[in-house]
Amino acid sequence: MENKQQQVVDTTMSYLTLRKLLGTLGILLPILLLIFNDFKVQASISHFYYTKSSVVFTSILFAFGLFLFSYRGRLKETELVSDKTLTNIGGLLAILTALIPTAVCQLDNCNFTSFQSKLSTLSIEEGISKLFIHNDKWIGVIHLLCAVGFLTIMGWMSFNRFTKGNTTVNKKIFYRVCAFMVWLPIIGLGV
Repeated sequence: MENKQQQVVDTTMSYLTLRKLLGTLGILLPILLLIFNDFKVQASISHFYYTKSSVVFTSILFAFGLFLFSYRGRLKETELVSDKTLTNIGGLLAILTALIPTAVCQLDNCNFTSFQSKLSTLSIEEGISKLFIHNDKWIGVIHLLCAVGFLTIMGWMSFNRFTKGNTTVNKKIFYRVCAFMVWLPIIGLGV
């Protein structure tokens, strides 16, 4: 009898590949939201939750969250907080950002009463879910805090953690530029 060797197919994906995939999703998120919402801009990226692109918004945030929960990071950690702890917190915040929508009217010129009267004309065919529409200030604050925490951790990982190890100077610069691009909207909130 012939002794057949079984060919083992490697189905694992490296963390580097997952990080690149996640980075690509992060870069594509605003573009995909605009495409799926017929290029209609919203007051903030979180307001896409109330549009046809809400599934894209929540799905990508859940993808971030699930990846971050599975990410172990550097095994020999000399810093106060490990990669695993940071990414677990970031994963939780990403999922909470997706589950807790922002308030519909965060702008001074928004009339929630007028918006409520239009709710009866909205339909599933238009792709807008009426289930979680709210204008509760504190729920909106919780959403904002989760989003800011998530983005802060993602920027920190890019700026501080991805630049360690055998990384080229160009990659270090790229990761740090990405960190500032992630932090820029947070800085804009404070202005």
